[in-house]
Amino acid sequence: MDNEKQTEPDTCNLVEFEKTNRKDPEVRTVREVAAGWARKTCSQRALKKTFLNNFPFLSIMRGYHVLQDLPNDIISGFTVGIMQIPQGMAYASLATLPPVCGLYTSVFAPFVYFFFGSSKHISMGCIAVVSLMFSSVLDANIVNSSLMASSSNNTNVTDDLDAVFDAQKIKMASAITLMSGLIMMLLGKLGLGFVTTFMSEYLIGGFTTGVAVQVLTSQVKLVVGIKIERPNGLSKAVKTWVALFAHAAEINWAPVIMSIISMLVIYLVKIFINERFKSKMRIPVPIELIVVILGTVASHYGHFNANYGMQIVGHIPAGIPAPTIPDMGSVSHLIGDAIIIGIIAFAQSVSMAKTLALKNKYTVNANQEMFAYGAGSVLASIFAGYITAASVARSVVQEGAGGKTQVAALSSCIIVLIVVIAVGPLFYSLPKTCHDAGVVNIAFNSPLYLQTCHDAGVVNIAFNSPLYLQTCHDAGVVNIAFNSPLYFANSEIFVKKCVTAIGVDPMKMKKLQAKSNKIKFKKSDVSI
Repeated sequence: MDNEKQTEPDTCNLVEFEKTNRKDPEVRTVREVAAGWARKTCSQRALKKTFLNNFPFLSIMRGYHVLQDLPNDIISGFTVGIMQIPQGMAYASLATLPPVCGLYTSVFAPFVYFFFGSSKHISMGCIAVVSLMFSSVLDANIVNSSLMASSSNNTNVTDDLDAVFDAQKIKMASAITLMSGLIMMLLGKLGLGFVTTFMSEYLIGGFTTGVAVQVLTSQVKLVVGIKIERPNGLSKAVKTWVALFAHAAEINWAPVIMSIISMLVIYLVKIFINERFKSKMRIPVPIELIVVILGTVASHYGHFNANYGMQIVGHIPAGIPAPTIPDMGSVSHLIGDAIIIGIIAFAQSVSMAKTLALKNKYTVNANQEMFAYGAGSVLASIFAGYITAASVARSVVQEGAGGKTQVAALSSCIIVLIVVIAVGPLFYSLPKTCHDAGVVNIAFNSPLYLQTCHDAGVVNIAFNSPLYLQTCHDAGVVNIAFNSPLYFANSEIFVKKCVTAIGVDPMKMKKLQAKSNKIKFKKSDVSI
C-alpha cells in the first residue's frame, strides 16, 4: 500500500489572521451618522415607543380585561391595603417619625407608581431597610428629644417638646426624600438604572440580613419597655445591647407580655394558617391588622398607658396634610445620605420587580423603574412622607392574591386613604408593642443567603460574522461572540444582545403561544 502524504492544514498566528480576515471598518460621514440617528429616534414609531416607555400603564391597560382582571385586582389591592395600615405605622415609628407619616407614604407611593412603573405586581410604600436608614440620619442630625423631655416633670411641656421634635424630623425627612427623588428621576432619565447590575444577589441579601439584625435590636427596647438613648456612630447594635443590659432592672413586664402574645399570635397564624393553606386561601388572614385592632381596644378599655406605663401611639391627625414644598437647602449637607438611601431602596425594589416579572413572563425597564421610584418619593415628600420602595412581603401577597396589574395598587391606596381620613384617630390607644411585633416577625423572616451556586462555563466560542470574512452561515443558527467574562453585572446585557441578534424575544413567543393555545381551546369548546 502506497503511503499517502497527509496534507497539513495551514496555520497562522492571531496577528496574521486579523490582518487577513478582519473587515475594514465602515466609514460614515457626520451627515450620514446624523441622518441615521434622526431616522432611528425621530420617526413616528420611535416617538410612540418613547411615549409608551415613559407611561407604561398605557401599554399595560391596553390589554386589560375588566370582567376578568378587575375583580382580582380589587381583591388583591384590598388585601395589600389592609397590610399597609399596620406596616406603614410600624415602619414610620422605626424611622423615628410619627406613625401617620407611614400612612401618607402608603397612599401616594402606589398612586404615582401606577402611572410611571413598569411592573404589574410590586407594592410600593414603606420598608424596613429605608426606615432604619432614615432613623440613623435623623438621630445623628436632631438632638434626642427624650433627653430634653426627661429634664422636665411637666407632662404638657414634655408633649410640646415631642411635638416640636416630630415636626423637625418630618421637615428633615421630607427634604431628604425630595432631594433623593429628584436625583433618582434624573439618573433614571440618564439611563443609569444599570447600576444595580453591579449589586449581586448575595450583596443585597447580606445587606438585608444585616438590616434585619439592626431592626431586631432597635425594637428590643420597646418590647421590654426600657427607655434608653438611641446610640449613634459605629457599633450601634452593640451599644444598644450594652445599654439594655445596664438598665435590665428597669424592665416593664407589661409591654413584654403584650409583645410576646402579639408576636406569638402573628407567627402561629402566618405559619400554621396562611402558609399551610395558602393554596386553598385566596386571601391570607390579615393577622397584623387584627392584632392592631384588638390591641387598641384592649388598651383603650384597660387604660394600659395610665395603669401600666405602656407606650401608645397617641394622637393621629385625620385627613391629608396641606402640600408643602420641603426646603432642600437645610439638608444640602445630607445629599450623600439621600443618594445612598435612594440607591438601596431602588436596588431592593427593582430586584423584586424583576423576580415577579420573570415569574409572570414580562419584562421591566430598570431606567423607568428608577424614574418611577423617584417620582413617588417626590410626591410623598410634599405630603409629609418619606422615600418609597417595594416591599417584598406585600409584593408577594399582591401577586399571590391574584393581582393582574397596578390597578391593585390603586385599590390599596383607597383603603389606606379611608383610614387616613376617617379611621386614623381611633388608633390613639394602640400600644406601640403591637405594631412593633409585626416588624420583629418580618425581620425574623428575612432570608439568610447561605446557599451556594455553580458558575456556568462557556461551552462554545464562535466567530462574529460582521467582523470577519469567510464565515459560514448555517440556516437557523446565529453565531455570537461575547468578548468578556459572563457574570452577574453583564448578564442582562448579554441576554438583550442575544435577543437582538436572533430577532426573537422568547418571553413574547411564550405569551403568543399561550394566547394561541387559549384561542384553540375556546374554539374546541364551541365545536363541542
